[in-house]
Amino acid sequence: MPWLTIVRWEYDGSERNGMPQAEENQRMLLLEMALGHTERPEFCVEAYRRVGAGVREFVYYVTDREKFLEKFNDSVAGNSRFPIKINFYKDETWSDFQDLIDDFNSAETVISASR
Repeated sequence: MPWLTIVRWEYDGSERNGMPQAEENQRMLLLEMALGHTERPEFCVEAYRRVGAGVREFVYYVTDREKFLEKFNDSVAGNSRFPIKINFYKDETWSDFQDLIDDFNSAETVISASR
């Protein structure tokens, strides 16, 4: 699965400590469900997701960009348009995911050292 795929939703995070308003969060949950229907172990797996500071991202690794978009569009059919951007990056070694793991390991080391 060589394609790092980032589904990004930017929102106004100036209130609620950077978190989305309730109504927008409900729409984000609809998007999350649609993405869940898109995920298939043979061509699309979720790596992680994050939310805060005005951004919600869903991060996947996929085998085929066009197939992902086709399945995603099938999953969101019937919903009003989502204010998202989808970007694909070649990442055959899953280095983005490894960076996230390394960040968590570094944080754990700092916490342990401060105790």
